[in-house]
Amino acid sequence: MSTFPALEAALDEAAHRHYGRRRRPRWRAMVLPAAAIGCVLGALVVLPSPTAGPVEERPAAPPVPETTLALSRALTQAPAIPEFTGREPVIAHADLPAVADGFEDQTPYPPLERDPFDWLSTAPGPTNMASVNFAKDVQGLVEFRAACIWLRYWLAVPEGRQAAAAVLADAPSWPSLRDSPGNWADVPAQLAAGDLAALDAQNRADCSPWRVRQGG
Repeated sequence: MSTFPALEAALDEAAHRHYGRRRRPRWRAMVLPAAAIGCVLGALVVLPSPTAGPVEERPAAPPVPETTLALSRALTQAPAIPEFTGREPVIAHADLPAVADGFEDQTPYPPLERDPFDWLSTAPGPTNMASVNFAKDVQGLVEFRAACIWLRYWLAVPEGRQAAAAVLADAPSWPSLRDSPGNWADVPAQLAAGDLAALDAQNRADCSPWRVRQGG
């Protein structure tokens, strides 16, 4: 099972709690129509790239600072947001970027990188079941996408692999991934073994296609 359907299932479960018996539309079913209208739940995990093809190596990158590694280690000790109770405040759609920025400030990224996801491109809530309305959902998407960014960095930047491997070893213990890490739990062993094929497959299965988003 890939982590992508695992994340989908988690958001489905959240939708059940917030909206009763109605189900959040499955992401795979939404990919094609959403691409046409620019409102894709799948795009919450899709990350930007100049091309949609295989990861290409690039010129030497700046070293990953120790402060970034310390931020990743600190995140493994950060408390998780409690499970939904139905009493959580709904985040106003216009406030999503600011809420996401708060979580991103606590999340490590490779040098000179930041997740440029356009949160305002998501469906407005709270009645739209394809929308993002709660802090727990925002945190989960920020951390999942950050793990994808680090995996892509490991694949593309050979001189940064040691630092990227350290962050990716932490990722399954980040707050939103801690209880349900999915395939991220396998990544540290794949990194230790230098299993490029498995890591590339993880990138393609859970973090692709890589395309420039609207507003990104």
